[in-house]
Amino acid sequence: MGLEGFSFALHEALLSIRRNTLMSLVAASTVAVCLFFLAGVSLLSVNMDHMAGTFESQVHLRVYVAAGTDQRVIKELETKIDEVEFVDKVIYVSKEAALERMRKQFGDQKDLLAGIESANPLPDSFEVRVEPPQKIKDVALVIEKLKGVEKVQFRQEIVDKLFSLTAAVRGFGIALVIVMASGALFIMSNTIRITVFSRRREVGIMKLVGATDSLIRGPFLIEGLILGFAGSVAAAAAIFALYTWLFGAVTRNLPFLPLLTPQPLLIEVAVALLAAGAFIGGAGSAVSLRRYLRV
Repeated sequence: MGLEGFSFALHEALLSIRRNTLMSLVAASTVAVCLFFLAGVSLLSVNMDHMAGTFESQVHLRVYVAAGTDQRVIKELETKIDEVEFVDKVIYVSKEAALERMRKQFGDQKDLLAGIESANPLPDSFEVRVEPPQKIKDVALVIEKLKGVEKVQFRQEIVDKLFSLTAAVRGFGIALVIVMASGALFIMSNTIRITVFSRRREVGIMKLVGATDSLIRGPFLIEGLILGFAGSVAAAAAIFALYTWLFGAVTRNLPFLPLLTPQPLLIEVAVALLAAGAFIGGAGSAVSLRRYLRV
């Protein structure tokens, strides 16, 4: 399609949108609503995945050092732990640091620790973070055999339940997106098909007077692109405003809940919506029009 052909197709598409205002509005609104819910479900899914990853990353091993172990051996032990496969980070927690943590945890009731502060029975320990977290049991079996290790603790039953839960959350999120995407595509394609169907006589007449397929298809294709793009702009604006508001509300009231920050997440979502809306509108028009060109 040359510049002149494109100019003609664009003019006809804009003219058609103006003449068929109601159907154009219905098509654009359907695209907007479907993409809005699809974007909402997608944001829910990625946040669920982010939360699952955050909770998994908080799983760690607690390695207790045997009483009476000198600092040289502790330093060597830290090096050996760090060299174990799948160990991502090792943090040494001295008995003094552990006691200070307990003071902070007890808060106003820290006086209850007065009886143990002079003797400090707490052991030196290491916090060991494993990547991927699912390898935590394998790492624990290796570390507990190292010289100077008293005990390795990681609460196997809780860890197993956490991993099962996060796997279920991820699976649910993916399934939800697939179902919503399939439903949105079906609704949008049928709406565009109805729009083209309502003008089948116009297509038939143009075909009978000698208009080529490309000449007929051009305006419909551009019209579909415009309507799809318009619907996606509305959906992107709505989801941008809603997610920004929800993020602020959750951050204020549930600060412990890890959500993905609006930027750059929403920009990526908006770009995806604009591309999807334009593609669905154009492709839907082209596919729906094909049967009416066989005259």
